[in-house]
Amino acid sequence: KLPNIPISERDDALELKLPKGWSSWFYMRTRQLAFCFQDPVHLCTKMRNRLLSQSASMMIGNGEISVSILFDLINHQSKLIHGLVKTDVHPKDKQNFGSCVKISSDDVLSALDDVSGSYAIQVYLRLLRSIILAYIERSTSTIDRIYHSWIAVFICRLW
Repeated sequence: KLPNIPISERDDALELKLPKGWSSWFYMRTRQLAFCFQDPVHLCTKMRNRLLSQSASMMIGNGEISVSILFDLINHQSKLIHGLVKTDVHPKDKQNFGSCVKISSDDVLSALDDVSGSYAIQVYLRLLRSIILAYIERSTSTIDRIYHSWIAVFICRLW
C-alpha cells in the first residue's frame, strides 16, 4: 500500500492501457503480475549512511560532502536553530529513518546557509529532502511529489 494512494484497492491496479499506436514497437503485456520499485526509506538511510562513511569521500564540484560540517553546526550553533543532536548525525541504529528526516530538515538547511564551505552538503541534504518529500511524506501533494521527484533526478544527473 502506498502512503496516500490506495492502489491495492483497485481492480485495474496492474493493468496497463497503452496507446494503440504503440503496439507495433512497445512490447509489454497489458496485465502485469507485479510492480517493482525501490524502497524509499531504505534509499534515504543508505544515503545517510554513505555520508557517515569513513572509507569514502564524496564531492560536488570542489566542495566536500562531509559530516564534520554537521558536527560543527551542532558544536557552534544553538540546538534551537537547527534542532540537531549528535545522535541524529551519527545514529547507533543505521536504519534510523528519523535521523534522515532531521538532518535534511528546513531548519538544518537554513542554518547551513551561514556556514562557509557547506554548499556541497546542502545540495546532498536537499537531494535527501526531495526524496523524502516525493516518496515518503504522506502530506505531499501530487504536484509537489512530481516536482521533488524530478529535482532528485536532476541533482543526480548533474552530479
